[in-house]
Amino acid sequence: MFDYREFHRKYNENSLKDYDETIKKIKTIVKKSSDKNDKSRYRDYFNKVGSFILMLIELESEICEGFFNDKSLEELKEINEDIYKDILSKKYLVSFANPIVCVEKFGEDIGPLLSYLYAKIRGSVRYVYMHKIRDISRVNNLFIKVYDYIKNEKSIESKIILGFISDEAYEDLELKHEMKYIQNMDYNDIYWSEIIKKSDLNDLRYLFKFGEYIGRNEIEIAEYLNGLPQKKINDMADTMTNGYLEGFKRAEKSLEGKKSVTFYAQIGFERVYKAAIKNLEIVGLKPTYSLDRVQSTKPNKQFEYDHKFDRGLYLTDEYSSASIKAHKAAVKKQKDLLIGQSGVVALMGFGEKPFAPISKNENIKLTEEQNAIDTVYNNRIEQDINKYVNKKNWSFTIIAYPLPEIGGNFKDIFDATIKVNTLNSSFYEKVQQRIIDVLDKGDCAHVKGKGENKTDITIKLYELNNPERETIFENCIADVNIPVGEVFTSPV
Repeated sequence: MFDYREFHRKYNENSLKDYDETIKKIKTIVKKSSDKNDKSRYRDYFNKVGSFILMLIELESEICEGFFNDKSLEELKEINEDIYKDILSKKYLVSFANPIVCVEKFGEDIGPLLSYLYAKIRGSVRYVYMHKIRDISRVNNLFIKVYDYIKNEKSIESKIILGFISDEAYEDLELKHEMKYIQNMDYNDIYWSEIIKKSDLNDLRYLFKFGEYIGRNEIEIAEYLNGLPQKKINDMADTMTNGYLEGFKRAEKSLEGKKSVTFYAQIGFERVYKAAIKNLEIVGLKPTYSLDRVQSTKPNKQFEYDHKFDRGLYLTDEYSSASIKAHKAAVKKQKDLLIGQSGVVALMGFGEKPFAPISKNENIKLTEEQNAIDTVYNNRIEQDINKYVNKKNWSFTIIAYPLPEIGGNFKDIFDATIKVNTLNSSFYEKVQQRIIDVLDKGDCAHVKGKGENKTDITIKLYELNNPERETIFENCIADVNIPVGEVFTSPV
């Protein structure tokens, strides 16, 4: 098993002593807040959130190869469930992670801040599995500061707690940006690929090494794929990787200097990834795994929605400028990772039940001014990235498969999807070219709806001087956009 402790040794080394101190302090907080004679209305909050932190700390100390080997599948399921149980289904209705609960208990000024804090702490789960002690320690210290302030003050002011939150957001800004590129693009971080390459994928305990919520979709899709013949798995992988490489050939892009490819991955498809990684390594591309784009069952989509704009607590012009400056320095340090990237291979799942979020007044929201700041910020970040990455020289491929959540006929739908996704691309390229040859001679396209569909539009097509030698249509086969079967143009 890849040793994250060693990988992050230098990153963590100056935080180890502080980390140990935070553990001692949080144990004291939990002990004091367990005293039922303490009538403070914040007692239950600090006891439950502090206990959650201690659970994560214990988990971090135990995680290694032996941890997963020594436990049964059911034990690992139980551990995974314990991490997320507070935000699952009906329990979220009484969870401090729910802004409504915190506002009801602590008021409109303090409630949103404490809900933010708990959501922030829950985000440490990823750090635990990666042994990022520095990051866990930083969040622990934020919890301790808020506790110390509330415990020692009779009149609580939200601006003080907001100051603590803002300070944490500013802390290690350059390193935060730098580590984001390392954990998403560094091919020396082989944790994900090593799980896939070296694990017995028939033993579903491997799923719990990823540090994400593992639900029905992940377990059942892995079980189903384990029952498929290797040829079918290879066909799925070949379609994906051939499409990716075909994107370079068709656009006459070079792979020279490219060292890696980023996977946007749906957990459960590891047999397919294993074959795909092998294909891409043959042409010299090492796999990287985008933690920001990992796909797995969300334990609670409403929780994600409730905290979508939590950055509104500290997003100002000043913060934006500081973060842009820090990002510029970070991306320069990690420019080799960006330059070596060849693009993205994305395998997505579909068929999850539709989610309609509930908008709550208690949620943190961005103001109109903050939305403007956010837009400028994102544009500046993209500009800095583009100094080292010319995405015109990238390829990408996107392919999708159904998840068990789609319903009882999942297996039939999956088999049909495999057939569609693995259609003979060269055959349909010829078929589609005949369609294009006819369309290129047209003057306009008339789109008319059928039945209750009242669509009725006429689209002017670009006039060609020589339809026999020119075209205005793209013959989209199964390269970057799978499955095959698309002919498109732009209206004049």
